[in-house]
Amino acid sequence: MAASPAPLRVVVTVSAAEAQPWMDLFHHALPAASFERREPGQPVQVAEAPADYVVLAEPCRTVFDAQPSPKAVFTASAGVG
Repeated sequence: MAASPAPLRVVVTVSAAEAQPWMDLFHHALPAASFERREPGQPVQVAEAPADYVVLAEPCRTVFDAQPSPKAVFTASAGVG
C-alpha cells in the first residue's frame, strides 16, 4: 500500500483582527488542507515548514524569507496601498 501524500500546506498572511472570515473560507473550501495564519511582518521562525502555496490577504515583508519557494502565490487585495 502506498503512503498517503502529505496534506496540502498553505500559509495565509492576514492579521488576527481580519483572520476569521478568511481562515473559515479556506478550511471550508479545502477541508483536507493545512492552513497556517501568518501575521503580517511576523519574524521568520527557525526551520519553518515549507508551504505549498502562499496567500497574501495582507502585505507581509517577511513571508518570502520564511517561504522562499512556494508552488504559487495568490494575492487577495486590489494592490492599492
